[in-house]
Amino acid sequence: MWALAILAASIGGGPGASAQPPRFLSDAESQLAHQIEEANLQQLRAGPSPLFNKGLPQLARTPAGRTRRSTVTSVTLLGSPGTSAATDRQALVTRYEYATGLTLTTVVDLNAGRVVEVRAEANRPTPLADDEIQRAIVLASRAVPDLATTPRAGLKILALVDSKTTSRRYGHRLVAVWRETPPPSPRVLVDLSTEQVVNANF
Repeated sequence: MWALAILAASIGGGPGASAQPPRFLSDAESQLAHQIEEANLQQLRAGPSPLFNKGLPQLARTPAGRTRRSTVTSVTLLGSPGTSAATDRQALVTRYEYATGLTLTTVVDLNAGRVVEVRAEANRPTPLADDEIQRAIVLASRAVPDLATTPRAGLKILALVDSKTTSRRYGHRLVAVWRETPPPSPRVLVDLSTEQVVNANF
């Protein structure tokens, strides 16, 4: 709690603070939003929550599900000039849960230091976190070795959703990795839930 209070004070500003906060999150605000979201998630997990009833139970048996891997994929500022007051500082924290296939979106009021809303949706398109991108490249390199030495700017990386409910990969964290710059490479489909290459020429 002390850490949250200190961070809240550090982003609140003082008498010399600008009356028009920037329309982007500072590092301190992003960290605060993440900490508030994490604390709220721990409370939700401590007791029965209808949010988790939307999950896909079979994903708990995947390698990533067994380790209960959970990653924040983005923290963004809500609102834009003309649609919200300059002093409104609300962040949207997006998280992907491997054991359930749920994408959790949490709205955090940075000024009040509290969670405003949490939503959960299974098997929805969700941006990739940096560590997921790196892992996808490592896995894809098992099929196309020179992807590992291709500069990041030369790679295309796309998160995919298998929407067929009867598919054995329904709800899995699927990523396509390929190189478009000469010489182009095959598209490699990897499964971050199972840590496997699904298709070496997707």
